[in-house]
Amino acid sequence: MIRFIAIPLLSFLVLLGCTPGEDQDGEKENSNTSTWKSSTVDLNVIPENDNTAYMTRLDKFCWEKDREEACNLSPRDPRDIAEDLPPILVSKNEEIGLQHDYLTQDLPEPDHYTVTQFGPGDEEGIQVEVIKEGKERPKILAPKEPGKYYYLVHIEWTEEEVGEAYYAFYFTVRNDS
Repeated sequence: MIRFIAIPLLSFLVLLGCTPGEDQDGEKENSNTSTWKSSTVDLNVIPENDNTAYMTRLDKFCWEKDREEACNLSPRDPRDIAEDLPPILVSKNEEIGLQHDYLTQDLPEPDHYTVTQFGPGDEEGIQVEVIKEGKERPKILAPKEPGKYYYLVHIEWTEEEVGEAYYAFYFTVRNDS
């Protein structure tokens, strides 16, 4: 007799646990948004002459619950974040592609890219031009002077979804021609 009560009761509890519930703030979960709200997007850098994807280091990211709650992130110094990454060697003025996997996370394409470069001996970084033509991945150009350069990449989603992320990496510009 207990089996006849226990089996339907267990089945009911299993089904109850599989239905969408509430998130930590007590709001109803939406299966589409709960995935991207917890997503991070990997960012790789791809030197044109090497064509190898090198991982960057994620510093901070935030997805806004609504447009009134701004993320307002403050990134750390990229020299503190990226120092232990494997070295990347590039040529002077080489194109460096920025590739992220936002599609595998079911996210929209980012709306804005801001890249700040910290050269040898620079205390303050300088913003560098991000080259983006159509649907091609964004690119930056390596400096013309040899040395070790650190980068802070700020990616923003402002249209379809609202969020932002900071990544850091470095490369060494070779002293060849």
